[in-house]
Amino acid sequence: MTTHKVLVCDPLGDAGIAILKAVDGIEVFLETGMDKPTLKKRLNEVDAAIVRSETKIAAADLEGNTRLKVIGRAGIGVDNIDVPAATAKGIVVMNTPGGNAITTAEHTISLMMSAARRIPQAYAKLKGGKWDRKTFVGTELSGKTLGLIGVGNIGALVAERGIGLKMSVIGYDPFLTPERAQQLGVDMCELDDVIKRADVLSLHVPLTEKTKHLIGTAQFKAMKKGAILVNCARGGIVDETALHEALNAGEIAGAALDVFEQEPPPSELPLLQNEKLIYTPHLGASTHEAQHKVALDVAQQIVDFLLKGEVKNSVNAPSVTGELLSSLGPYIRMGQTLGSLVVQLHDKPVEQINVRMVGDIAGLDSIPVVARVVASVLNFGVEEPVNDVNALAMAKNRGIQVETTKTAQSEDYTSSVQVLILGKDVTTSAMGAVFGKNDPRVVRINNFQMEPLSAGGTLVFATNRDQPGVIGHVGTIMGDAGLNIAQMNVGRTSMEAGLALTVIALDTAADQKVLDKLAALPEIINVRQVVLK
Repeated sequence: MTTHKVLVCDPLGDAGIAILKAVDGIEVFLETGMDKPTLKKRLNEVDAAIVRSETKIAAADLEGNTRLKVIGRAGIGVDNIDVPAATAKGIVVMNTPGGNAITTAEHTISLMMSAARRIPQAYAKLKGGKWDRKTFVGTELSGKTLGLIGVGNIGALVAERGIGLKMSVIGYDPFLTPERAQQLGVDMCELDDVIKRADVLSLHVPLTEKTKHLIGTAQFKAMKKGAILVNCARGGIVDETALHEALNAGEIAGAALDVFEQEPPPSELPLLQNEKLIYTPHLGASTHEAQHKVALDVAQQIVDFLLKGEVKNSVNAPSVTGELLSSLGPYIRMGQTLGSLVVQLHDKPVEQINVRMVGDIAGLDSIPVVARVVASVLNFGVEEPVNDVNALAMAKNRGIQVETTKTAQSEDYTSSVQVLILGKDVTTSAMGAVFGKNDPRVVRINNFQMEPLSAGGTLVFATNRDQPGVIGHVGTIMGDAGLNIAQMNVGRTSMEAGLALTVIALDTAADQKVLDKLAALPEIINVRQVVLK
């Protein structure tokens, strides 16, 4: 019998360890607090590794690794694992997305109530020997408005508890349908309206290019003077400098943070000294119940993977057999690109995702491709990690309709995949085809037919008037900024006479100043930069 070696790198609940040790054919090694050289050496001597948040597995730790097959994260976030490096090595990365939702929601409510009544500040003063009731007059939450940015699993649980406190709950989430919002009792609004109306503003979105510093100077100025900000999601969603200034200026009444841009935050961070802020050291998932559940989940997932080849809650691998993957691989990558592209070009709430397959691809199992499309779309807007395993279920839970159509007869390409996002009378689409055996490319964006465009990297999209000089002006601006253009493509459409779509592929992303210069050109109608993942 083959013996599989499992390395547990961080403290894990006894129940999880027991599951691993009870299985014949699995040998368990508990080695916590390893230095980097030891970690790299041990990772190359085992078949599976389990981590929590303490151990960081970087690309350098996987260099030369020829044995490790799977990394299990006991928890939701995989920020401490270099997922692209693991993928390149053929290492599956799994997480346990279901174990922390209730715990994090309860911590959010705890911080909200503590901030409203200034409990930590009052405790500290009384502990210091001062009886001071006048300074700590708080505010009731009953009858107030709880604003949620992100209404996924955790946001929905916070909404439920807010309603139980007799609060009115409003929310912004472009991935939540009106029907699902009605079931939750959440009044869905535009983002700016939630920010302006909320007495308590709670964040429940992932950290992406779109959400980095989502709450900054302008948002704090728009909030109510007596508002409280709560963030138990991810550090970086809140501009910490702007928060410090807003608290000092009295633009909001208080804030409660469980997460920071840098963890642990530097001791000299001015925000930490602000008397209107309360904070905890990333305790959202730190309860006995949550730790017990994630330990059970990650241990069982590792056992099933090693002994049965089952892949559950993977963040980097489709759940398909090796034989099918060899045929579907290019189309799965194409689905990833198209979903990522379309969602970044679509500005309205997502109500429906359509995947159309034409040609040879229509005869293959479409589920892995569709799941990858949906996962790539949802990854830009939901708080929980989304992967090929849970994407379709997550879309269904949010009331997003997913439709797949197949047509064997193809007129333009041997095989093509088209992704459409529909929402509020707006449809955004992109189509891709596989050239040769393994070269997926984008060939159409909305109604603009493109020369085959490499599917990856940073792209700048400029809708412009179809007239001489556009390419020259764009090239000059990019050159002056020191940006290297890897590819430039101009697409035309017969449906909108006089318009063209110029797509610029860059080696590095353009900053906002460059995008503003492009947008200021008289022939440019709009500009959008996207990063394809």
